[in-house]
Amino acid sequence: TAPDRARTDRRRRERTNAAFVVPSREMASSLAEQLKLVASAAPTEERLKGKASLLYDIREAADIDLETIYAVGLQGFAELSRLDARFEAAGKSLFSKQASETNRELQDRDANAKIDAAIEGFLRLLTGYFLDENATKCLEYLVRRYKVHVRNVDALIACALPYHCTPEFVKLVQLCALEGTSFYFLAKVKELGAAPPRSQLVQRCTHDGAFLSFICDAAATTASNKGVPGAASAFYAVTLTESIAAMKQVTAATVPRLLPYLEAGLAPGASSEQFAGAIIVSVQLALKAQLAQPLTEALMEGLAKGARAPLHAQVLQALLVLCQTQRVRALPSRAFKHLVKLPDLASHVADMAKKYVCDELLCVLVVALAGAVTAHANYERVLTEVIVDVELSDVAVLALVRELAVTGTKDAAVGADANGAGGARDNTAEREAAARALRLCDAHHPIACSAAVDKVLAEAARRAVVASDGVEVAGDAAGSGKTKRAKDDAAKPKPAESPFAAFLRWALSGSAAGPMPGHAASLGAALDHPQPGLREAALKELKRGGSSAKTMSSGTVLAGALLRRVSDDKPRVAAAAAGLPGVRVAIGDDDALFDAASERLNVAAAKCAGKTPEAELERAVAKRCVKLLVGVLSTPPRRPGAAGGEGAEKSAEKGAEESDAEESESEESDSEASVEAAADGAADEGSDPFAFDTFKTYGTAKQAATALTLTLARKTRAAHGDSIVVHACTPGMVRTNLSRFMHPLAFYASQPVQWALIKSPRQGASAPVYCATSTDAVAREHTAGYFGTESSFADGPVLKLEPSDVAR
Repeated sequence: TAPDRARTDRRRRERTNAAFVVPSREMASSLAEQLKLVASAAPTEERLKGKASLLYDIREAADIDLETIYAVGLQGFAELSRLDARFEAAGKSLFSKQASETNRELQDRDANAKIDAAIEGFLRLLTGYFLDENATKCLEYLVRRYKVHVRNVDALIACALPYHCTPEFVKLVQLCALEGTSFYFLAKVKELGAAPPRSQLVQRCTHDGAFLSFICDAAATTASNKGVPGAASAFYAVTLTESIAAMKQVTAATVPRLLPYLEAGLAPGASSEQFAGAIIVSVQLALKAQLAQPLTEALMEGLAKGARAPLHAQVLQALLVLCQTQRVRALPSRAFKHLVKLPDLASHVADMAKKYVCDELLCVLVVALAGAVTAHANYERVLTEVIVDVELSDVAVLALVRELAVTGTKDAAVGADANGAGGARDNTAEREAAARALRLCDAHHPIACSAAVDKVLAEAARRAVVASDGVEVAGDAAGSGKTKRAKDDAAKPKPAESPFAAFLRWALSGSAAGPMPGHAASLGAALDHPQPGLREAALKELKRGGSSAKTMSSGTVLAGALLRRVSDDKPRVAAAAAGLPGVRVAIGDDDALFDAASERLNVAAAKCAGKTPEAELERAVAKRCVKLLVGVLSTPPRRPGAAGGEGAEKSAEKGAEESDAEESESEESDSEASVEAAADGAADEGSDPFAFDTFKTYGTAKQAATALTLTLARKTRAAHGDSIVVHACTPGMVRTNLSRFMHPLAFYASQPVQWALIKSPRQGASAPVYCATSTDAVAREHTAGYFGTESSFADGPVLKLEPSDVAR
C-alpha cells in the first residue's frame, strides 16, 4: 500500500544518510583530540570578565586596544632606560615595533625560548624598580602582549617577591596562573587578597626543597647583578638567614644550594648591600652546621678579600664566629694576606675585644702575625699595633709568646750564653723582630706575659726531659708493654738549656717576665714559687739588678708578689724581701707595705726569744722589718717636680737611691752574715748584733714616735682634711729625772752641767704646749710640721717652725 511504500523509502534514506555521516563524526573526533592535546601543552589564561591588567580595571582594560597598551609600555620603558642604561638591551627584543606585533601562540619552541630569556633578564633588572610607576607600565605591556602572567609566572613573581607585603604584589599574584608553578602555595593570597608574611615564605623554604632552590637561585642571580638596589638583596639575605635558623638540621643538600649566592655575594665586585647579606648568611650557616675545612677557608678568604668600609667590624665579627664554631686552628694564608691589609685593623680588633670574648680569632691572628713578622714590614707594624692597642687575654698572650719563641729560635744556633758573653749572639732578622715584639708584649701585658713565659719554659723543660730520657718498651710473656728508663736519674747529666729559654732570657733581660738563671720559671713566677729556696733566689736576683732596674720601677708587676714576700712565713725569704733596696718604690703603696711589715714583725716578735737557729732567723726578720717601718717608711715619698725641676728631681732621686743602696748593702751584709751564721748554728754570743743598747734603743723609740706622728698626720689629712692637725715636736734637752738610769758616777757628774745649761721642765714644755694650744695660722696650716727649738740650751729661742721635708 502507499503508506507501506512511504515507510520503506524513509528507512532507505536514513540508512543512506547514516552511511555518509559516520566517517564525518570519526574525523571530527580525531581533530578534536589533537586540538585538545595542543591546547593542554600551552598555559591557559583564566577566564575573566575582561582583560588582565595591572593599571586598569579588568572590564575597563577590555575596551583598551593593544596599540594603546604598547604606547603606555614604551613610555615606561623609555623612563626606565634613562634611570638605568642596562634596560636598553631589552628594547629591540621586547619593546620594538616588530616585537610588539609578535604573537607568541604562533611562534615555535625556539622562538618562544628566546622571548622567555629576554623577558626573564628584563624582569631581573626590574626587581629594583618594581614599585616605580614606569615599571608597572612595562609590566602592563608584558602582560597584554606576551602573557607573562601565564607563561613566565616564576620570573614575574620572583621580580615582585621582595615586595611581598605591598598591594602591588597582591594584585600581580591575582593575575597569575599559579597552577604548576613554584608559587602554587600563594593560592590563598590570590583568593583572599591578603599579602603573605615573610614567615610563610621562610616556612616554605624549610619544608620545600624546590622552593628553597628557587630562592637560592634568585638570590644568587640578584647578587650577581651589579648596581641592583638593596631591596632585593636585603630580602633574600634575611629570608635565607631566617630559613637556615628555622631548620632543625642543615642537610648536606642545603649547603650546595647556598654556595652560588655566597660566592656571588662575597665577590669583590658585589655591592655593599649584597656583601652584607652574604656576611649574615655565612654567619648563620656557620652557627647551624659543621662545614668542611675547604669551605670554611673559602668563606674566610671571601670575607677578608671582600671587606670594605663601612663593614670592617662586621667582617671581623663574622671571622670570629667562623673561628669559634668551626674550630679554626690556623688562619688561612690567603685570608691572612687580605686581612692585614684592612686599614685600622688593630683599632677594630680592640673595639671588638672590649665587647666580646674573641680569643679564638685573636689567637690565630697573633700567631699568623708572629710567624710572618719578617715577611713584610706591614706585618710587624700590624703586630705592634695589636699588642699596644688590644686588650689581649692570657690565652692570646700565651699563643703570641709561644709563636714568637718559635720564630726567634728558627734556624738559629743559640749558644749556652744567651747574653752574648760566651758566644756569638744570633742577629738574624727573625730573632731581632721576635725580641722586639716580646719586649713590647712584656711592657703592655706584663702579668700575662710572665705567665706565658712560665708555660713556654715548662713545656720546653718537659720536652728536654723526654728527649734526654731513653725510653724503651720491654714486652713480657703476655705481651703487655712496660716502659723503663734507660739510664739512672742520678747518673744522668743535667739537660742543657733549651733554645727557647736562652732566647727568652736574652729578649727579656731585666724584665720580670725574663727567665730565672738556671730555672724554668720567670722572675715574677719565682717570687710566688712553692719552694722557698726559689723565692729567695728571685729576691737575690732582684737585689743584684739594683733598685734602678726596670723590675723595681714604680707600679711594677711584681708589687703584689713583693708584698706577699715581706710577710712570708719563711724567715730567710721575709728578711730578704724586707731589706730589698727599692722595695717601697716597687710596691708603690706605703699603707699596704706598712701593714705587711707590721704583720710579719708581730710574728717575728713572738718567735725570736731564745738562742735557737730559728730564733736567730726571726730576729733578723724583726730587725729588717723595724728598719723598714721606722727607717724607710718614716721618710716622705719623693714627689716628682717637688724642687728644682725635672733635672733636679732626677738628680735627687738618683742620689737618694745610691745612698739608700749603700746603706742597705752595708746593713744587709751584717744581717745576712748573722742569718747565715744562725742557720749554720755557729752564732757567737759575744757578737750578737741584736744585743740591747741603751742609747740605740732610746733613739729608735724617738724615731718610731716621730714616724707614728707623721703617719697619723697623713691618714687624718686624707680622712678629715685640715680639720684635725697633727704635729711632731721636740723640746730639746730638758732637765728631768730620766738621767737616773745612767751610771751613778755619770749621773752625779752631769748634775752641775744640767742645772747650769740645760732647760728646765717649764722651758721644755713650751713646744708641746704651743703645738697643742696655739691658734697661730702657721701652726694650723702646716699639718705634719716638725716643731722644736733652735738650741737645746736654756738661753736659746723658744720655738722654730722648720720645713716638713727637711725636718723629717
